[in-house]
Amino acid sequence: MNGARVVLPAEERLLDAALAQLFAGRRRAAAVPVGKRPWLAAALVLLGVAVTAATMWLARGPERDAAQEPAPLPPPVRADGRNAIEALPEGTQHLNAGILSPDDARVFTRLRSLRRLAVRPLDVHVGPINTRKKLPVWDDPPAAVFEPIAKLPALESLQIYGIATPPSVFARLAGCATLRELELTGEHVVVDDAFVQALAAIPALRSLRLDLVQLDAAAVERLARLKLISLHLSRPIGFDADAWSRLCRWPTLETLSLHDLGRSFPWRGKDHVFFMPAPEDMQALGQLTKLRRLDLRACAFRDEHLAALPESLQDLGLHSLELTPEGLRGLKRFGALRRLDVSTRRYNLRVFAREPVELRRECARAIADAIHALRLVALSFTGELTPELQQAIVTQPELAELEFPSLGVIELDALAGLAEAPALRRLRLVDASIPTRLSTEVLAPLRRCRSLRRLELFVVDARGEPPFDDAAVRELLGPDVALHVQHEVWTVKK
Repeated sequence: MNGARVVLPAEERLLDAALAQLFAGRRRAAAVPVGKRPWLAAALVLLGVAVTAATMWLARGPERDAAQEPAPLPPPVRADGRNAIEALPEGTQHLNAGILSPDDARVFTRLRSLRRLAVRPLDVHVGPINTRKKLPVWDDPPAAVFEPIAKLPALESLQIYGIATPPSVFARLAGCATLRELELTGEHVVVDDAFVQALAAIPALRSLRLDLVQLDAAAVERLARLKLISLHLSRPIGFDADAWSRLCRWPTLETLSLHDLGRSFPWRGKDHVFFMPAPEDMQALGQLTKLRRLDLRACAFRDEHLAALPESLQDLGLHSLELTPEGLRGLKRFGALRRLDVSTRRYNLRVFAREPVELRRECARAIADAIHALRLVALSFTGELTPELQQAIVTQPELAELEFPSLGVIELDALAGLAEAPALRRLRLVDASIPTRLSTEVLAPLRRCRSLRRLELFVVDARGEPPFDDAAVRELLGPDVALHVQHEVWTVKK
């Protein structure tokens, strides 16, 4: 699919110069008698045409077809222990691994296709008894513990849990030329000058994710020296108004993700209360001139906060906040918004508690009202698919990607209307019902969607048998639609 081409000011000036040269050449040619120098007029015109064509060729946008999009990661594979990791196929790309000792990290070297790795220490077992303790060496691991990981040629993302990470440990990662994202968790992460210097030596690092890490204004100041374009902060300890002020002056940030601000969490015997910016403080995000994506989850974020956000955002995520239907209608003022990831669920510690039906529906209607004023290319929605929202979706002329991360409260008959979406190319449906409510009958109307090229399904089955025949769905959709089904088997105890 070809996207709209945005011509930069420098490209416009180059094109203008080429056109000016073309017209000037024509004027000069006209001033010379054609009978005397006919070759001059022809040469100038041809020169102008050549310059203009070359300029337009250089200024052209890249083709945005499916072949150029990065391949999505497959679902993660979990493997605990050296034997389990050794048994994995060599082509494994996404792995959540537990290892008993630092020496076990050598087992990763054979997985040369690995793109994302989450690594954590395993608990020590004495026979069948779990001691609930890891080996003490993880509190002071050898400097070479990550050396086998650094040699992985395709590794893009590394998550480290429960392992002390002094700068000497990160030094080995400087040899990993493809590593662009690092995720660290826990109080053992100390953001000092040596830590920042070690991260700066990782050549491709552009994204950092921190959870339950001490992060005051001085720490943010140090991190801002890095060439990061993406920062994810979850439950930052010691984060305050000064740290927020410094964060909002970070010159390179394009993506900012904030989780659990304004909430409390018990950690290491202490109940931490995390700072939440006031609504007027949110206006400072306008200083981040490169900010395009903002993701907010489980924060004490209200209507006043949303009203204070800069209108220049192109990508916005809103999950488990405290927004009312009236606040959600305020989304219509974000005229630059192209991608929206939104849930109508408000923050509630009772995980399985559902919102009142009418509140759910009113929130969905409010989002529908806002969407009518926007031109989205991607929408991810968690909530109830009301007729108003369905109509808003199918009238979006450029909406190419649509996700429903939870079909829990959605009447599946409502999915039939999505086939009328004129530009829909990718649809993802996640159903955690046991057994799944998805079937060939439910999916059959999608064959009317002429633009659909990819259907992704996540289904759960407690019996260990596929809930429907993938081949039958493929035949139903036809050869132009790629089908990707992730089957999960959950054990239900009676």
